Amino acid sequence: RILVSAKNMQTVRTWGAPHPFHGARSASARKCVLAKAAKTTAAAPVIPAWPEFCRSASGEWEGVSCTFNGSGEAQPLPSNYVPDAYRQWGVELYDWQTVVSSRALPEQPGQLELVCRRMMPTVGCEADAVAFTEERSGGAASSNGAAAATAAPALRLVVTEADGSYIAAPASLPSEGNAAVEVCMVRGASGEGKAQRVRVVHQLRRNWQSMEWMLAGVDVHNERCDGPYRGLVELCGCGGGMSPFGTTDRVAASQVEGSWRTVSSTGAGEPGSASAAGSEAVLLPLGLWMRSSVQGAEGEVAIEVGTLMPGGSQRKLARVAFKSGQLAHSQMEVQDRS
Repeated sequence: RILVSAKNMQTVRTWGAPHPFHGARSASARKCVLAKAAKTTAAAPVIPAWPEFCRSASGEWEGVSCTFNGSGEAQPLPSNYVPDAYRQWGVELYDWQTVVSSRALPEQPGQLELVCRRMMPTVGCEADAVAFTEERSGGAASSNGAAAATAAPALRLVVTEADGSYIAAPASLPSEGNAAVEVCMVRGASGEGKAQRVRVVHQLRRNWQSMEWMLAGVDVHNERCDGPYRGLVELCGCGGGMSPFGTTDRVAASQVEGSWRTVSSTGAGEPGSASAAGSEAVLLPLGLWMRSSVQGAEGEVAIEVGTLMPGGSQRKLARVAFKSGQLAHSQMEVQDRS
């Protein structure tokens, strides 16, 4: 296990696609990068169970991420981040190994600092990587593999739950540029007792000609907690990590369909304002599925993300809707199979 102190790190900060960490001295060890999370300055809301959320959401997380298109097809890593040797061997890579630092403070309701570092593959030991990162101003931050260069507006937490699940979304879609809706759903603990979660980030982009909104891509992160928050000072390792999932089997439609009964619900807004329920479900790996409806230049957007819980008899659903570009509804539900 290799640790690199802060004084030997280089800070890399981007708004769009990540940039590789320069100055790597060896391909036989992972280098780490220090990234500083931006903070929001919004007025502090009153949020139920906020101290419990802070304890659950804060920590250092290891994981794997993959970007999918709107049809649920895994997208290969950008070629400029893949060594030539992989192409010569005919190996196509779809998954990033990630390290995530997140922190929510009891005295700062509604704010979440989150930095995701993605490790660039190198030739050598399969665990070797060079770290690079990006960060999003305000509320939540996410690995942003599908976003364009224009900065997305700051995300803000609109739904939080005591187990660390949340929905983050802008109050309104911008007149130009990009936007993102992030859903995080905790799915229990691993066999080692480590908390596990999935983060699904819908990247929205305006067509520069028609100015209509479109779904640019969906970043899926599968993560498990590696320990308490350590202040972004030291976070690194070699070997281990979680398994790639981008090209693994998708959840079966029969596992998603059927009759379900809502047992708990958290959210706000107008449930009937917009809905993705009429859209076809896009099935993904990891027991995930999604529905989305993105229409027009005014910003009629509806997103639904679901995940099966361990055992398959319970599921979580998250719904977000924009009406005329304004956030109209956000909700997270837990449902039991009827």
